[in-house]
Amino acid sequence: MKRFEGSSVKEGLNITARRGEKVTLTAEASDPDGDKLSYKWWRYFEADTYQDDKRKKPQDMDEVFHLYEFTITYDHRRDIKADEVLDSIKLTGANTPKVTFTVPQDAKIGDTIHMIIEVQDNGKHNLKHYQRMIVTVK
Repeated sequence: MKRFEGSSVKEGLNITARRGEKVTLTAEASDPDGDKLSYKWWRYFEADTYQDDKRKKPQDMDEVFHLYEFTITYDHRRDIKADEVLDSIKLTGANTPKVTFTVPQDAKIGDTIHMIIEVQDNGKHNLKHYQRMIVTVK
């Protein structure tokens, strides 16, 4: 068995784009065994500096304490509310080598949007490779 070669992003790992600009990213991958490759793009929104979660932030320590007291005391995770938006950037072609999305109009200059490409072969052990790339708003 030969080693899975992984993937890279044709456009580079750090690119810049303007608000409202359409971004296209292309994964380049190979498998020396000739196994079929599958692709999955997703936004790593937890690492972004762009915030599409527009909920009101707590204003004072009592409000912060109450929020954390409830979360930690009664549940180790917080359920996402029906009207809550955590990932508003729509990806087109997320299961193909080429993904496109539009930089949000409300992004600030300097905000970052982190994207992950996962490439997996269909060999006996389903080897995977992950690559992160960052779009910085200019």
